[in-house]
Amino acid sequence: MSVAGPAVRNRYRFKSKLPLCRGARFCVTAMSRKYSTPDNSFRFRGAMPKDATGASDFLAANPDYDGRGVVVAIFDTGVDPGAAGLQVTSTGEPKILDVVDCTGSGDVDVSTVVEADEAGKLKISPGEHSEEVLLEINKAWHNPSGKWHVGCKRAFDLFPGPLVRKLKEHRGKRWAAEQRTAVAAATSALHAFNKTNPKPSSSSLQKEKAELELRVKLLEELEKSRSDLGPLVYCVVWHDGKTWRAALDTQELNATIPEFSGQGLLKNFEPLTDFAKERKFGTFSSLDACNFALNIYDEGNTLSIVVDAGSHGTHVAGITAAYHPEDPNLGSMETGPGLTRALIHVLNTNVITFESIL
Repeated sequence: MSVAGPAVRNRYRFKSKLPLCRGARFCVTAMSRKYSTPDNSFRFRGAMPKDATGASDFLAANPDYDGRGVVVAIFDTGVDPGAAGLQVTSTGEPKILDVVDCTGSGDVDVSTVVEADEAGKLKISPGEHSEEVLLEINKAWHNPSGKWHVGCKRAFDLFPGPLVRKLKEHRGKRWAAEQRTAVAAATSALHAFNKTNPKPSSSSLQKEKAELELRVKLLEELEKSRSDLGPLVYCVVWHDGKTWRAALDTQELNATIPEFSGQGLLKNFEPLTDFAKERKFGTFSSLDACNFALNIYDEGNTLSIVVDAGSHGTHVAGITAAYHPEDPNLGSMETGPGLTRALIHVLNTNVITFESIL
C-alpha cells in the first residue's frame, strides 16, 4: 500500500493532511452509535457478538461512550451510501459524511461543453464507433451560463465484477432470445424465396437470393462473435449559479426490460452535487439496484461517479459504526481499544506516520 500523490489528496474536502491510499476507496462516517443491554429478541442476537466480547457490559456501564464526536475514515472497497444502519447517528445526524473514489476509475471526462438546442436537447457523442444522441434536459434546471459539460461512461467500467457478470448473463439471455427470432425470420424468408424461385435466372432475383443468404450467415456469425461492452451512462454537469451539479441518463440500463422501458431519462434525474455538501445519492436502475454518489472536480470538467468495488467496505463500516434504532442487536460493537489497535498496526507498518497526519 502506498501513499497517494497531491492530485488525489487535493480531492479530500476536509482540511486535513490525512493521506489517502492509492487503489482504495474510502468514506468518512460519523461514529456516533447507541447501544442497549440485551433484550428478549433473539432474531439477530448472534449477528454481532457483543456479550462474548464484553462490549455489552462496557456500554451498559458507560452509556455515553457511543462514539459521538468521532470521525472514522474507511479505506476499503467503498461504502454503500444507502446501506441500512449507516444513515443516521444516535443523535440524528447524518452517518456518512463523505464518499470519495481515490482510484480515478469512476472519473468521467466532461470537458466537452455544449449548448441546448431550441427543443432543450443536448447533443452527446459517445465516440467514433457510436452514433450521436440527443438528450432532453429538464427545463426547471437552473443554468445561468447556458453551458453544459457532457460525457459518457460504460456502466460495466463502474460496476463491481459480480454485478457485471450478473448483468451480462441477464442481457445475454435477452439478446439470445431476440437473436433466435431474427435468425428464424431470416431463414424462413430464404426458404420461402427458394420455394418460389428454385432456379432464379434474372440478375435481380439472384441479388435478392444472395442478400437473403448473406443475412442468415451474418446473423449466425454474430451469435458467435458477440461481445457485450455494456450500456452507456450519459453525464451532464453544469453550474447553477451557486454550485456545480450533475445528472445522469441511464435509460440504456433499462432497455432490455420492457416494463422498465423509458425509465432513466436524463430529464427525470434529480440533480446531485458533491456528496459532502448535501449527502444525497442515486441508484442506476431497478435492475442493478446499485447506489452511487457524485463528486465534481476541475471546474466542472471531471465528474467522479463513486461506486463500491465490493461489499467488504460496507461490512467494515457496519461493524465500526452502524446504528440500527429499530433493532439494537444489529448495531456495531467496536470500542476505542479496537480502533486504537488498528491505528497502531497501521503506524507500525509504516503505511502512514504521525508526521503525515499532523
